[in-house]
Amino acid sequence: MKFLVWSPLAILILTAQTCGDGDVEPPLLDCDDPGLVCHSLEVSRHTSTNLTDERADEILADATRAAREDDGAGDVACEVVLRRDVPVTTFSQGSGIVNSSADFATIIGLPGHVKVVNQINWCGAFSPNIIGCAPVGGASLAVVRFTANQEGILWLHEFGHNETLNHRNSPTRAVMFPSIGVDHDILNATECTALRQPIAVTLTTDAGGSEVEAASVEEFVRRIYYHGLPFEAATRYDGLAVPTLVDMLSDERDEPYWANIVALLGIVGDDATVDTLESFIGADEEPVSPEWYRAASTAVVAFGYLANRAGSDRAIDYLAGGLSPDNWNDRVQWTSPFHETNADRNVELAQLSIIGLALSGRESGLAALRDLQAGPPDSEIMAAAGGLLAEAIEAHGEIGEKGLDGYYSESGR
Repeated sequence: MKFLVWSPLAILILTAQTCGDGDVEPPLLDCDDPGLVCHSLEVSRHTSTNLTDERADEILADATRAAREDDGAGDVACEVVLRRDVPVTTFSQGSGIVNSSADFATIIGLPGHVKVVNQINWCGAFSPNIIGCAPVGGASLAVVRFTANQEGILWLHEFGHNETLNHRNSPTRAVMFPSIGVDHDILNATECTALRQPIAVTLTTDAGGSEVEAASVEEFVRRIYYHGLPFEAATRYDGLAVPTLVDMLSDERDEPYWANIVALLGIVGDDATVDTLESFIGADEEPVSPEWYRAASTAVVAFGYLANRAGSDRAIDYLAGGLSPDNWNDRVQWTSPFHETNADRNVELAQLSIIGLALSGRESGLAALRDLQAGPPDSEIMAAAGGLLAEAIEAHGEIGEKGLDGYYSESGR
């Protein structure tokens, strides 16, 4: 799936500037060396997120350091600087969660370059637990807050997409590798040339996919993938992985990877996995960390994978019941870190149920979506998710025709 974002940014060029003629070693984010290309970026956050000017500068400094330092074989010292040009701004459009192409287009179309949100569940296709999304050849990117020592790598990776870069499979330490790591700081000369170009949005290409190397199931789920768990690679595993995944789901040391684990359980599990996912979502968890919430919300979407792959009617029933926001009061007792009220939480979980039913590709899933569509147009869920519902029904049709493999391969995932 290729996507084009039309916005005021789409007709502007955010110019890269070669600045200054100082003859002393400048601080990392200064541009006094005439050989440096400086990208001055506006950073903006949703009002429900937290990001200070100081932290934004630290992230941009980490991104710049990863680009400019020669870190060994295959790397070049890329003379480029990413820096903040104005104080961090805020926006209130949307909920701070990207659930659809319309959500993404709205956020990308707002003023600014780096958009900080709470969660991303769409990047060319419906997929949970995405940490960053950017058009290839664009002027804006969306990211979630992430592990402090890797946040600069995340921003640099997504900025690379804006500068026309796609993923590459080797080395594993490449900035543009499909998964993130604290030492993923390798850029080759071609990538450096791209990063030194002015930022312009004129292209319609997607973010591109790449092959994920074979690994044990533990290694596979303990990688954090920029654009969500890669579906084709996930299908290499089977039901034999379920006991290991269930054990990892009860090990708090693996909490950073629980979102990947529940997604893979949906892909390789059977009807009995419904109980595992339902118990996880309904756990008595307080306080809820952002990581745990992302895992629980991913588990809701994973019911769609389970319905598609295992033909689970129980998974369909769970998602169909989840279309009513009020039902979530009986299912969960925890407080979302991303929502002001439980009512807001419930509406979000209902939207995730819509996504799960779309990914099911099942006729019974489509029937549930159609029933919702035929209901009162002013209902709580329709007021929040009318556009998402139409997009979900369209995606359901694609999945019914091409399968999940085809749906994700066309999106570059």
